[in-house]
Amino acid sequence: MIIAYGVLRRQAPRVWPSKMELRWHTSSSLQLAPSHIPQTIATCPEPTCSCAPTPAFPSGVDPIDTKSQLAGTVAIHNRLVVVGTGPNNSGQNWPSKIEKGATGTGSEVIKQLKTSMGVRGQYFNEWWNAMVVASSFGGGVDNMQTQKRVGQLKEEQPSTTAIIFPQGIRTSPLSPSEVEELLQSHILPTEAELKASLGRRQLPDDDLAKLPKQNTSTTKTLHADPISSIVVFICGHGQRDARCGILGPILKTEFEQKLVQLGVIVTEEPLVAGENSETPVTATVGFISHIGGHKFAGNVVIFVPRNLIGNDLAGKTIWYGRVEPRHVEGIVKTIKEGKVIKELLRGGMDENGMMLRNSDFLVDL
Repeated sequence: MIIAYGVLRRQAPRVWPSKMELRWHTSSSLQLAPSHIPQTIATCPEPTCSCAPTPAFPSGVDPIDTKSQLAGTVAIHNRLVVVGTGPNNSGQNWPSKIEKGATGTGSEVIKQLKTSMGVRGQYFNEWWNAMVVASSFGGGVDNMQTQKRVGQLKEEQPSTTAIIFPQGIRTSPLSPSEVEELLQSHILPTEAELKASLGRRQLPDDDLAKLPKQNTSTTKTLHADPISSIVVFICGHGQRDARCGILGPILKTEFEQKLVQLGVIVTEEPLVAGENSETPVTATVGFISHIGGHKFAGNVVIFVPRNLIGNDLAGKTIWYGRVEPRHVEGIVKTIKEGKVIKELLRGGMDENGMMLRNSDFLVDL
């Protein structure tokens, strides 16, 4: 689900840009140096070892759409905000709409974010869009944690964590009472990002001044650190669509196995800078809630951390569709090589916030 937020006009969001305009849609300064453009291969490499079979769907479940074009099917967004609801409150346990039916700290944070950034919310902005989703990572477990931030001992309270892209950061434990700071510090755009997201469009200065932006004068006690692990998100939102619920758990197991087989250390949670400074490449695999495109299940979103120097995917988020267990080994190999598989590509975002809408942004081998 895409949430647009701001206060300029209380009306439904405008029609999304045309395909030509999409090339100008960015969430970062237009003055930023161009990112490394990843190379592509046409098809996924064949597996060299055994893998789980692709399951047959039961009667009444729609088949996977194998005919529509995949490239360019990622909804436009400037931020991808992934909030942990915990491993025991995810996947098949997520209700169809998490903000309306789920309970727990992570679900409450999601509800507040979507309310604040929705059409009637305080931070509605038709020119700046955030996608807010849930993940199975453990920050959402309602354990009572004592945190010390900026020299202040925080009161014990249930907490979760958020992972935010394109920055590629993971927050320190946060509670629902800190959603406002989360917005002000990490989700709302800076003035430069907002101007860049407008592209060639011109707004009067008075209107531009009214759009929500980060408050740089706010005292920041909610920390966020760069992620240093490869993160693999798999849509497992079974109550939203059975196809994701069936394929998600199989793909999660397959990714975990193939990552280990190919020499990657798999951790339960995404590591941040400093947590794996003396270890080889690490990765974590988790479920993500609805991201659109059920008909293209299995849907997989992969983030490659910026610290993988020399990898052309470093800092980028790549979205794949129609992923089957037989593809997983090839995906892991190409991620390590910094390459993209064209036949599975839905789109993505580079480290500067530029939407990778289709393979025209990529270089063929």
